[in-house]
Amino acid sequence: LPQDDLVAYVLGGAAIAALLICTISALLLRLRLGSALKADPRFDSSEALSQRDVPAGIILRESGVPPFFSVSISRVFTNPGVESPTHIIFGSQGHETRHLLDTVRFPHRGIWELSGLSITLRDALGLTSLSWRLECPASIEVSPPLIPIRPLPIVAGSARAGDQLQ
Repeated sequence: LPQDDLVAYVLGGAAIAALLICTISALLLRLRLGSALKADPRFDSSEALSQRDVPAGIILRESGVPPFFSVSISRVFTNPGVESPTHIIFGSQGHETRHLLDTVRFPHRGIWELSGLSITLRDALGLTSLSWRLECPASIEVSPPLIPIRPLPIVAGSARAGDQLQ
């Protein structure tokens, strides 16, 4: 039947056109975000302790994402082991400057360097996904956790082996 071929042609053409439009709009949005997006990561604690939640955040400027798209942002540290959440920004109008607040947990003491942010742009249908890295170095000095220590008993100089300590 010739009309069956026509229906298949129209549906196939519409699917290919939708995929092309989605891909082209994602590439254009990636170019715009890649050149305009500015990030300022920060750590809000002067006394950061390992194995504890450290208040942190990211300030994004020029972060407008159109509807039907989302951007996921995660921190990339030079050393592995840091527990840091991934932020997902869904498309909407406005919101050019965003303040993303969260906490970060470091596994041990040391100077932890943030090398940048990993950014992934996705469309709502899951047809396109573009990833890139935004360089924004930062660092934080993390101290060891505070461990309560029981005081040692005072031993008199006249004590002998086998005496009870109080």
